[in-house]
Amino acid sequence: YPGLIGLRAASVLSPRSSAPAPEDLARAVPWRPVASGLVGAAGALAAAGLRAVEGAPALAAVFALVAIVLVTGARRERELSRVVARLADREDAHGRDPSGAAAVLAMVFASGVRAVALIAIAPASWFAALVVAQAIAAWSALFVSRIGDPLEPDLDGGLGSLSLGQPSWPSFGVASVVVAVGAVLLAGAMGLGALAAAAALAFVAGVLVQRREGGVDAETLGAIAVMAEIAVLVLFAISHPATVSPWLGR
Repeated sequence: YPGLIGLRAASVLSPRSSAPAPEDLARAVPWRPVASGLVGAAGALAAAGLRAVEGAPALAAVFALVAIVLVTGARRERELSRVVARLADREDAHGRDPSGAAAVLAMVFASGVRAVALIAIAPASWFAALVVAQAIAAWSALFVSRIGDPLEPDLDGGLGSLSLGQPSWPSFGVASVVVAVGAVLLAGAMGLGALAAAAALAFVAGVLVQRREGGVDAETLGAIAVMAEIAVLVLFAISHPATVSPWLGR
């Protein structure tokens, strides 16, 4: 049951049920990165399917990211757009509100950077890159929710956002060990480096938001998760670069 709760928090495809008890939410925290890793595996599977029919790597990479967005219901992207809209929620000199355009640009930019980063990774490393990036992104949201002060309660028991509520230190510790072990198994020492880089990025972003708004909310966690995911994909692109043209099939 805790695994199902974690999957429900990570995907829109999981079955819906009544709000779980607080003790079940606590037990589900370590499962959240695992569930997000499975989402990354689904994206890798979509890419592998297209590659199997001689699809170009660039197109397969786009398919992978589209599959992830469909499985997650674009939850992180929506949270990111709301944060950007909130930050840009002020009229310019001509009385126009730029928040809507800023939110759209943020989503387009984030999606574009992720696509370029994945295309720049050797296809043989896509599975590891997508699974590790998704798991670390979920862990980053848990990290900030643990060290920050929540601004609002989760209206859906933590299941409608990127948080499962504020996790306890023991449950967060278990989640950290799970992510670290998985990252090492899939990416070696580079996996630990990616986790450390995401932790540093999440910490800085969390502190800035904490000082600006007095706490963190679900939208903040979504934006931080997107930044962590992009950071991990960029690190994979640097350490496992593609050596053939991504525009040509086999």
